[in-house]
Amino acid sequence: MINPNIQWSFILAQQFRYLDIEDIVICSGSRNSPLTLAFNDIENFNCHSFIDERSAAFFAIGLAKNSYKPVILISTSGTAVGNFYPAIMEAKHANIPLIVITADRSHEDRLYGANQTTDQIKIYGDKVKWFVDLATPSNSNGVDVKLYLKKIAAQAYEHSMFDTNGPVHINFPFRKPLEPTQLDLTEYRIDFKPIKVILPEYTFDSKYIKSLIDRCTSSSFPILLLGPDAHREISKDVLTKFVSQLNLTVFVDPLSGFKSDISDRFILNYDVILSKHDDLPTPDLIIQIGMMPISSVLQNWLSKYKHDWIIISNNSNFRDSISKSNIWYKAHPNSFFSQTPITSIGNEPNQSVKPWIEKNQFYSKYLDVELKKYPNFEGSILFELMQKMTNCQLIIGNSSIPRLIGEFISKIDSSTVINSMRGLSGIDGMVSYSLGHSLNFHASNFLLIGDLSFIHDLNSLLFMKQNNISMHIVIINNNGGGIFERLPISKFDPPYEKFLFHKHNLNFENIAKSFNIPYLKIESMTKVSLDSFNKNIVNNNQSITEILTNAKTSEKIRRELLSKNLKF
Repeated sequence: MINPNIQWSFILAQQFRYLDIEDIVICSGSRNSPLTLAFNDIENFNCHSFIDERSAAFFAIGLAKNSYKPVILISTSGTAVGNFYPAIMEAKHANIPLIVITADRSHEDRLYGANQTTDQIKIYGDKVKWFVDLATPSNSNGVDVKLYLKKIAAQAYEHSMFDTNGPVHINFPFRKPLEPTQLDLTEYRIDFKPIKVILPEYTFDSKYIKSLIDRCTSSSFPILLLGPDAHREISKDVLTKFVSQLNLTVFVDPLSGFKSDISDRFILNYDVILSKHDDLPTPDLIIQIGMMPISSVLQNWLSKYKHDWIIISNNSNFRDSISKSNIWYKAHPNSFFSQTPITSIGNEPNQSVKPWIEKNQFYSKYLDVELKKYPNFEGSILFELMQKMTNCQLIIGNSSIPRLIGEFISKIDSSTVINSMRGLSGIDGMVSYSLGHSLNFHASNFLLIGDLSFIHDLNSLLFMKQNNISMHIVIINNNGGGIFERLPISKFDPPYEKFLFHKHNLNFENIAKSFNIPYLKIESMTKVSLDSFNKNIVNNNQSITEILTNAKTSEKIRRELLSKNLKF
């Protein structure tokens, strides 16, 4: 006898496969058994198994972000559903396409104390773009089940991908029996004509494109802001051509995915330059791609800006946290600029940009000299490490690390692919996200992460080891987190030491051993320790490197380096 739970799950899964979805992340559970059986049985799905829903969901974000395709995330009922919530919040704000399918009790069992049952209806609220509570599977006649489920899958796909990518939620109730009576599932694979979903592409009227070009050519100092994740929205080739032909100066956020090797007009350390000079030429036109840059110094400087500020994005969220933009081109930047016929206005830097280029070059040389004096300063450590990380993907954690990179890294190798998770800038889920993003990346993968962020996500190490994912985790361990050392709250002790600086005294070597992952501890950055680091990477496709630092000492050195009276 046909089990309707299995049949419905197969129809849904088959329609998703026709939509070219490839990755399915499945969490352990009984109530979702019909979904597990169906998705695992269909060819060409990559099914990933997790015991921890929180880790699974961040892993799915990494997969979806790297593939630019929706990833399906499946769980059982109850608290498992709630454990997806942090990652769903991240997916919403980072515009990552996720299709979340949660198993549930049948409708008649939900309000009467049934085990592992809670109200899952719209549990994620407005954090998902679309929600549906499916009918409970049955063998009743008179209902075109195939058409019903095909439409559900097609709608879920469309909502996750258009017009702004994001998470959607299908709640799927099941009655027992959850499993089929036979092991052979062949009879559940049925032929049907799938629904095709064709998503539109944005095209722009030529008059708007001409308007943007005219603004750039008439501007005396146009700048382009490349915020976090800008590399997901515009390719290096398209960007280089556009910047060169329109003579733009580019402020490059450390998490934008772009580097300074493209042109000397690409300014990386703008926040340090701004903190030293309040008399620099100010732009008369701003174009923004990606999220708002993370630098508070830059944001304070731009808060006084009074000219046109153009955002180019097909994102429905207005990416302007300081409320200064006044023009929004609703378009995908890569498509928009590819349609833009531009006549070059010359490549020579104008008088306004020359001081910026000179100061950027001076500061780069200053760092080459000064950072060598403080080998155990966190900024110096990142400086040394990033010179070793070439021909690889580098995933940068949140909190202090991206800020230190913005302040003390002036050169990043052109072969290094930079990535990050900046939807909500949380420190949780970073290891899981990195594993998802690295799974299909055919090169060495590095994760630069703080100690507290690493502790948040230890469960992910089991998946990393079991699936032999290439990953080198580098932990900047200051035994408690250093981001709040920058803020006035650090002077209030207590309660600072108890509530904000979390001294944990954990032994990361024992953690690495418990997962059988090669481990290296660096107590001082010397040539010998760097050689050991290189050797560890060459000899292993997985490793954990712990670099010991002192948060208070590093913050003191940071302030000294940035407060020096630099004559540039």
